[in-house]
Amino acid sequence: MGDRQHELGLHRSNVKRRIRKAHIKVAGKGGLMRKCTKNYLENILRMYPRYTEMIKSKEQELLNPSAQRDQNSGGGRSGIVGKPTEKLAISVLTDKEISVIINHKRAIEKVLEGVDDITNGIVVAHYFNQTKIDVIAGDLGTTLDLCNKLRRKYLNELATELSLIK
Repeated sequence: MGDRQHELGLHRSNVKRRIRKAHIKVAGKGGLMRKCTKNYLENILRMYPRYTEMIKSKEQELLNPSAQRDQNSGGGRSGIVGKPTEKLAISVLTDKEISVIINHKRAIEKVLEGVDDITNGIVVAHYFNQTKIDVIAGDLGTTLDLCNKLRRKYLNELATELSLIK
């Protein structure tokens, strides 16, 4: 069985190496975050400046559908009174894409409000303004290591707020 495990790459050292590669060190006492979670959080942070525009665009798309229904299709009319305005309002309120964007937006803002000014500046500059972290460290007069620790701590708090598996 030992040779078979070795052939499949299941040797103990390989498994440990794979686990280490799949995680990155985050915030404080050695908390771990999966790389895919970190990438997901960084992507939603980079999209944050466009969230308001995305919500408005999606609402307009739902309120003003491009394809008009053919009045002749479907036979006769039913005796039930239609409520198109209410249907449109419900479709906007129940749209999953809009609700996810709003949830992300609220979580980002809530966690940003709860952090210190330096962390807030790092997050805004790095993710919203696309400034490199070493430039931010120089502008703030701090070390690159401290900037990265504060950024990772923010990501960890955001993951907790969004109830993501770290």
